[in-house]
Amino acid sequence: MNPVRDKDKIFDEVSSFNELIKIMAELRGEGGCPWDKQQDHHSIKPYLVEETYEVLAAIDEEDDQRLMEELGDLVLQVIFHAQIAKERHAFGIKEILEGIIFKLRTRHPHVFGEEILRTPEEVLANWERIKQEERRLAGNNQGPLAGLPPGLPALLMARRIQDKLSRQGKGVIEGDASLLEERFEVFKKSLSGEDKGRIEDALADLLFLLVELARQGGIDAEDALRKSLTTFSGVFDDYQADS
Repeated sequence: MNPVRDKDKIFDEVSSFNELIKIMAELRGEGGCPWDKQQDHHSIKPYLVEETYEVLAAIDEEDDQRLMEELGDLVLQVIFHAQIAKERHAFGIKEILEGIIFKLRTRHPHVFGEEILRTPEEVLANWERIKQEERRLAGNNQGPLAGLPPGLPALLMARRIQDKLSRQGKGVIEGDASLLEERFEVFKKSLSGEDKGRIEDALADLLFLLVELARQGGIDAEDALRKSLTTFSGVFDDYQADS
C-alpha cells in the first residue's frame, strides 16, 4: 500500500464529492435551472424510489457500468435533498455525514471500542440493542417493531418484521412447512365465498408465512419476486416482438 497514493485517491474522491455539492447549489441558485429550483422534498420523492430500484436492477444484472451510473443517480438524490434542507436552514450534507459517521462508530463497538463480538449474529443482535437504547434515550417508541418505515413494500415489510423478531429471540414460525398446507387450504376455502375481507385475511396470512419460510431458507421474498417479474417482462417483450 502506498500511503501517498492512497491520500491522493481520497483527496480526489472528496474533491469530486464537493464538486457535486457545488453543482447542485448552482442548479438551485440564482441563474440556475428553473426545474431544479422549483423542486422540494415531496416533488422529488418518486425519483428517490425510482433510482433505488434502478440500482437493484443493475445489481441483479451484475452490470458494473450500469451500477456505477445508477449509484451516481442515487447519490444525486441525497445531495438534492440535502441542498433543499440547507436552504430551509434545517440541515445540510455536513450534518448528514456527521450523523452517519457517529452512528457507524457507536454501533460498531467491536471495531471502534473494546467490546468483543465474534459472529455476524452477535453483531446484529448488539446493533438492535444499541438502536433500542438510542430510541429509549430519545423518548421514542421502543416497541419490538419500532423504526420500520410504513411505506415499505408489503413483502419487504413482512421480512423486516420477521428479522426484528428473530433477532430478539421471538421466532415468528418454526421451520415447519406443514403449516403452509394448512394456510393454503384456508385460503382456498375463502375463495369459495363472497367475503372479500375473509379472502384478504387468508391471503395475507399465507403470504406472511411464505415470506417467513423463505427467510428461514435464506431467500428474500421481495427480491425473488422482483427478479421473477423482471424475467417475465423480458420473456413477454420477446413474445410481443415475435407476434
